Order: sequence, then C-alpha cells, then structure tokens
Amino acid sequence: MDLSFGMGREPGRDRAQWFPRPVFAEMRRIVRALETEDKVLVSDRKLVKLYKVIRTQAFLNHGGAVQTSDLNLLAYVGNRRDEIPVVASKVKALLGLGG
Repeated sequence: MDLSFGMGREPGRDRAQWFPRPVFAEMRRIVRALETEDKVLVSDRKLVKLYKVIRTQAFLNHGGAVQTSDLNLLAYVGNRRDEIPVVASKVKALLGLGG
C-alpha cells in the first residue's frame, strides 16, 4: 500500500506549488515584524499550524495556491486577549489592507 499520496520525489516541492516563494517570504516578514517590533512570541509549533491553516483556507476559498490576501489569518497569532487587536491592526497594515 502506497501512503505517499500527494508527495513528490523532492521534499519541499509541495510547498513550492501551493505556497509560492514570494508569499512565503511575506509571511516570514510579517512574523518577524510582530516578534521584533511588538514582542509577540510566535512558536515554531504555532507557525506550522498556521501554515497548514493558511493552505487549507486558500484551498477552500479559491482552490489553488496561497495568495497574499490569505495571510490575513496571521492577525490571530497573538497569545493574549490584549495582543489580538494590536496584532490584527499590525497585520492588516503590513498586508496593505488598512487598519
């Protein structure tokens, strides 16, 4: 039984297809800005979960690769209730969505 459904021979090929490099770089830029400027702790575990949720949202909303507008989920990366509004406005500003 072959359980490698959706996996290519090259590791990372899946990410290159469904999470384009410029969008991934934008995600990294936003996370770094939140960590350095606003002191929001974003763990590796949280980043992996967000990556999966963002890809799922892109698939469900438009059936394809992640777009910059899908990164709006990063607005919920805050750890405490008082961080959420600050993080949400910062993410919207960094994405150019206003806020």
